[in-house]
Amino acid sequence: MQQLWHIDPVSRVGAQERLALRGYFAALVLGCMGCSRDRAPALQTESASDAGVAIATAPALLLAKPSLNLGVLAQNESGRDSVQVTNAGKTALRVTATVKTPICQAAILPERLQPGSIGTLSIACQTDFLGALKEQVELTTDSQNPQRITVPIEGQVLPIVGFKPDFVEFELSFGEHQTKEVSIVGKQANAAHLAIKASGGKVMTAALEPGKLNHGPKVKLTCKGVEVGMHAGSVIVATGFENPAEVALSWSCKIPGTLTVKPSNPFFNLKVSGDKAVTISVTSTTPDFKVLAAHITQGPFAARVEPVGADGAYRINVTVLNHKIPEDARAAIGTLLIVSNDRTEPRKEVPLSGFGRINKVTRSEP
Repeated sequence: MQQLWHIDPVSRVGAQERLALRGYFAALVLGCMGCSRDRAPALQTESASDAGVAIATAPALLLAKPSLNLGVLAQNESGRDSVQVTNAGKTALRVTATVKTPICQAAILPERLQPGSIGTLSIACQTDFLGALKEQVELTTDSQNPQRITVPIEGQVLPIVGFKPDFVEFELSFGEHQTKEVSIVGKQANAAHLAIKASGGKVMTAALEPGKLNHGPKVKLTCKGVEVGMHAGSVIVATGFENPAEVALSWSCKIPGTLTVKPSNPFFNLKVSGDKAVTISVTSTTPDFKVLAAHITQGPFAARVEPVGADGAYRINVTVLNHKIPEDARAAIGTLLIVSNDRTEPRKEVPLSGFGRINKVTRSEP
C-alpha cells in the first residue's frame, strides 16, 4: 500500500490503471464514512465492490420541491398542496407522514415505495387564525437507519372581509374634527355588499367610500371633539354574506379638556376611624377660571369648596357621612358635580368610591 502512494501516475501508470487506483481509494474512503473511532480496523480495508454495494442499497427519499405552499386562504377555508416523493434507494421503504398541529392533516400514498417508485405527499390545512401560516410535516422511513425529512408548510390566511388597520386611534383638541381612512381588505372584500349599521358613539361618524380602479373600498371615520374624555366604540359594517354577516372596526378617540381634577377618582378607606376626607384640586387653562359650586348628586358624602389658593387652584373638600352608611355595608359610591366656567367641561362629574366595613368610631381629642 505504501508503494502506491509514491507511484508517479504520469510516468509509470497507464490511464486505465490510474482510474482503477482512484476507484480503489474512493471505495476505501466511502467505506469508512460514518465509522466510529472505536470501530474495528477491518472495516477500513473494505473492498471497493463491498463499498459500492453498501452505497447502492442505502435508501433515500427525494422530494420534487422543498416546501408545501397553500397560497392565500380565507378564514376557515381549507388549503391543499402536494409534492412527489421518490424512493431513490435500492430497497423498499414504508414512509410515515406526521404533522404536529391539529389544523393540518397529511398523508402519503402509497405508504410503501418500491425502489425507484414515486409516491405523493398530500397536505390539507384549515384555520381561523389570521396572518402567516407556518407549520411542518415530518417524513420518516422504516429503514435500518431511519431517514427523517422535515417539509415546511407555508401560506397566508386573510379574513373574508376585514379592515387594515383593524383599530384606529384619534387624539384631538376640544372643538376640532379629525378624519382617517381605513382600507377594507379580505379575500371577498370586493364582492361584499357593504353597509354601515352603527358608528358606535356620538363623537364618531362613519361613511363608506366605494372601491376604485387603484384601490378597494374604504371606511372614512371622523371623530368630533364635542365631548371631553376618552371615547371608544366599534363601527359595525354589514357584509351581505351569510358568514360573516357583520364585521367590526374598533376605534378610540381621546379629547383632552382644559379642566384638570386631581385625584380624578377619589378613594375613601371606610375602615379607618374618625373623619374620612379627600381634598380635590381643580384647575383650568380657561382665562379667569372660577369654580362656582360643588354638589354631591349621589352617595353618602358632603362637599365644600375652599377659597382659591395662591397657586390658582381651587380645592374641594369631600367627606364621608358615616351616619348615612348602613352597619353591614362594605362599600359606598357617589358622584361629585363641579360647576365652573371652564369652556370644555362646565359641569364635571367626578366618581367617588369607598371600600371596607364602615368604622363609625370618632377619634378622641388628644
